[in-house]
Amino acid sequence: MMSQIVIITNGNFFAQLILRGLIRKKSKDIAGVYLVTGQLGKKAGIVPLARLFRKCGWRYFFYKASTYFVFIIAGLINRKQIYFVDQLARKYKIPVTKVTDINSFSTEQQIKNLSPDIIVSVSCNQRIKENILSLSRLASINIHSSLLPAYAGLAPYYWVLANNETYTGTTVHHMEIEFDTGNIIRQEKTKIYPDDSVFSLFYRLCLMGEMILKDAVGDVERGLDAQTQIAENRSYYSWPTSTASRRLRANGYRMASIFDFFKVLTTRPEYEQKQLSRI
Repeated sequence: MMSQIVIITNGNFFAQLILRGLIRKKSKDIAGVYLVTGQLGKKAGIVPLARLFRKCGWRYFFYKASTYFVFIIAGLINRKQIYFVDQLARKYKIPVTKVTDINSFSTEQQIKNLSPDIIVSVSCNQRIKENILSLSRLASINIHSSLLPAYAGLAPYYWVLANNETYTGTTVHHMEIEFDTGNIIRQEKTKIYPDDSVFSLFYRLCLMGEMILKDAVGDVERGLDAQTQIAENRSYYSWPTSTASRRLRANGYRMASIFDFFKVLTTRPEYEQKQLSRI
């Protein structure tokens, strides 16, 4: 089925993992990709990084910084490898637009002119408001790395380790104004392993997300029913904290190690298969 699809994302390495299956399958149906560069306070650059340091402490700050700069450097070394969404979009000749505020009037008009049937949000770092959500004819959907309604909010792959959970998963759901609410389209579960890190767990959830996102878009196109979230089971977490980071370490987990990056960069297909076998 042919649909006009608009993607909204921060465009980072993890978003690229989630989106690559959908983009490969539906490249001719994707009218545009919007890369949201504004983060805290709709600003880009050093200001949001400084605020992130103050909010979350040095451990989470350096984890986030490393997951960005490692793949920037890797891309400079190996220019044939795709690490970011804009690279993937260019490969398939999909228009890419960078915006600091996804809800601005100018962005709204641009997306409106594309007449999207489906809006897909992947790792968008801003709340998408009703003026954008209402532009889709069929649905506006989001992918979230937890088993909603549990662990709504920010960095769920971090919080499940800090809280010493034994399993987690990923969810594709319809978007509403409140974060991570809306009916569930697809959901998949995975065990948490003792040797997991924040990086390796999120990596596995992204591979899982790649599989279910493209299928969820097909479900929306066919008009299949979605499952209502049970409000009583909802839990919500905001920014990681220094206290939670210490608790995460006490549980035997870490943010990331050099070996996590090494495995992804040097044995990526084999490492993907190993992670997928754990799902």
